[in-house]
Amino acid sequence: GSSSGYLVKSPGPLHSEAMEAMSAESDREQQLLGVAQDLIREGRTLNFSLGEVADRVGVSRSLLYVYFDGVPAIIDALFLQHLGHLEARILPPLDREGEAYRERAGAAYAAYLDYLIEHGPILQLILRERHQDSPLGPESQRRFRRLLRRLAGETRRALDLAPREAFVLI
Repeated sequence: GSSSGYLVKSPGPLHSEAMEAMSAESDREQQLLGVAQDLIREGRTLNFSLGEVADRVGVSRSLLYVYFDGVPAIIDALFLQHLGHLEARILPPLDREGEAYRERAGAAYAAYLDYLIEHGPILQLILRERHQDSPLGPESQRRFRRLLRRLAGETRRALDLAPREAFVLI
């Protein structure tokens, strides 16, 4: 077939300059998060500067403030992003109906290991900060506690443990 029979469809009413700008904003934000993640992995620490991120991306430091209030906000955004990916992997196996806890927990743990292999220890590097030094915002803390409570609850019920014992086990 000849390509002369194909028509290029003009953008519809929902495809506007504003949507393109939002997409570009999201792309830039993801680029900044990716560079910050690379810096964290390379240094195995959360100690990086906005200047380092700006230099790697090739933008001014002041542009970073359009997206993030500072390094803690970048770390918090990375944490939320990774936590979302992790939840999407480990919660479905736990929700399987009709399977024993051992199979569901084993599948969730395998999904967790797969996540670590693919993404590295970003969550662990963020979580190892002492509580008072934690860069995590309230939403990140709430979502992470909810995930831990869910995992501990499943473990507690399946193994007939006290809540604290289940939490320590996971």
